[in-house]
Amino acid sequence: MAPDLKPATAARAQISASATNLEGIRLWRDMYRLEMSCQIIHDSIHERHGWTQEYLLSVAGTAVGYGSVAVGGPWTGTPTAYEFYVVPNHRAYLFDLFRALLEVSGALQIEVQSNDTLATVMLHAFAPHATSESILFHDRLLTSHTPLGATFRAPTAAEATERPMEDRRWRGVVEVNG
Repeated sequence: MAPDLKPATAARAQISASATNLEGIRLWRDMYRLEMSCQIIHDSIHERHGWTQEYLLSVAGTAVGYGSVAVGGPWTGTPTAYEFYVVPNHRAYLFDLFRALLEVSGALQIEVQSNDTLATVMLHAFAPHATSESILFHDRLLTSHTPLGATFRAPTAAEATERPMEDRRWRGVVEVNG
């Protein structure tokens, strides 16, 4: 499961992951949410009793982030690492910290949302044959890609009635060659 990314022995001895509760990682989760700046798909499972196990990640005894492993609900029997955050000034230890999380938690799978840069890098490093159900992109950049022959227009009255009133101002129609 894990690639051959072996750290120096001295650095490895400084890395740890220790089980904690939701309160023990609350600050780290707030930092993760701020950095993500988008909807987090599995955000609510932290609050569901018995669905997750949280881990505090440390370097040389200093907490530097957290990892979450789903252990209940649809993940019962298949512990799955699904959230991972390390503060920017300790990201040189990302691979070591993620390896410690997997070892201590006994996670058998990794499931991440593709717009989570850190977790997606860990997924591809530790599970190189991963598959994807869907790919999420962030919307931080405005693009202006226009396919040849395509126009973007407001929906007609007939098309607009197919959507709830509150959605109509956000919806449009992409028309290609008529």
